[in-house]
Amino acid sequence: MTPPRVRAALGAAVALLALAGCTRPSGPPPESATPTPRPAAGPWGRDRVVSAECLKGGRFVAVQVQAWDPDTGKPGASRTFDVPAPVAFWQEPGREAVPTPLFDLCRENPDEAVYPSDALERVVPRVRAVFDRDFTRMAVVLRTPGGNGTHVGFVDEKGLTDLTARDGHPGPGVREQNAVFAPDGSRVWFTYETADGRHRIGSRAVSGTAALRDEGPAADTDLPLVVVGRPARGVQAEMVHVSPDGGRMTAWTDGLGAVVLDVPGASGVLTGAAAGGARRLAGCLHAVGWVGPDGVLCRTRTGGFRTVGAVRDADPGPVLPASGAGGDEGLVVSPDGGRFLVVEHPPGDPYEGFRGFRVAGTAPGAPSVRLESGAANAKTLFLEWR
Repeated sequence: MTPPRVRAALGAAVALLALAGCTRPSGPPPESATPTPRPAAGPWGRDRVVSAECLKGGRFVAVQVQAWDPDTGKPGASRTFDVPAPVAFWQEPGREAVPTPLFDLCRENPDEAVYPSDALERVVPRVRAVFDRDFTRMAVVLRTPGGNGTHVGFVDEKGLTDLTARDGHPGPGVREQNAVFAPDGSRVWFTYETADGRHRIGSRAVSGTAALRDEGPAADTDLPLVVVGRPARGVQAEMVHVSPDGGRMTAWTDGLGAVVLDVPGASGVLTGAAAGGARRLAGCLHAVGWVGPDGVLCRTRTGGFRTVGAVRDADPGPVLPASGAGGDEGLVVSPDGGRFLVVEHPPGDPYEGFRGFRVAGTAPGAPSVRLESGAANAKTLFLEWR
């Protein structure tokens, strides 16, 4: 993918999260650390990988969510979300860039990135966050008619709902961005700017009046937003994967790189300073996902993959060989932690040099099998293994 952009500097006045260390407490987990429910099979089925792809025609734009059999590569159930004209999904000439994960999915020009990194291990959790748990709704950012502000809303089978407009008369200069869904689909979360210039995290319910509920501090930065925990909290952070028990998560921070830490107890911004009690994932360039309660699958700086312990004094697993393409990126890990999906392409050339997908094992010696599918292509982004 394209090189990371220079990250915007965070002001000293940004409120930081008080994050606990990663030592696991004894006794039963607190309510916020209850295991994340495995999604119901629904129309997607069990043991299926689910992808999203931006479809564009002469007069339409849509996002197609598609289930695939990881053993045969055959497509299964699908759902299509229309993307109406007000929705921000690409960088319009002469207009300010709008932070929304839909840019990751739909933009054509690599230089139009609105987040710090195009590594797919970071893109996948960003885009996954715009959907609810069962992919029935998609959170969006809308440009206002005059182009002076942005609203948030969602798209479902009934069409587009502008939640900001539903909340009375928000005014022409409202700036609500980074729209993502709570996993249960009850609220759209986002970052917004107050009248006095402060940056905050907020949410709006998808039903009722959709009144703004302030959730905590945000930052004027290009960090994306993700909703974690029970009850839900919004965290501005990159490369977030929540552990199977719901108590910890991976993230990327300046200075520390890839880390694992306790899921924050309140909404806010994750920075290197705020993650001072986190455990650094040594040798981990990008985290792909959890392979069990105490292990994280990582891509290394040499292009291979290995399991890194998420608890102290755990030895890292052996490096799994890469395909030889030189630009392999990890996408999703199976629920049992035994397999993961990889996209193959030369370094820095994900489209023209696209070589396909393969299913690899997380243990040494496990078979690596090409995903034989004529329908999946370079713009197919796999988001979840259910």
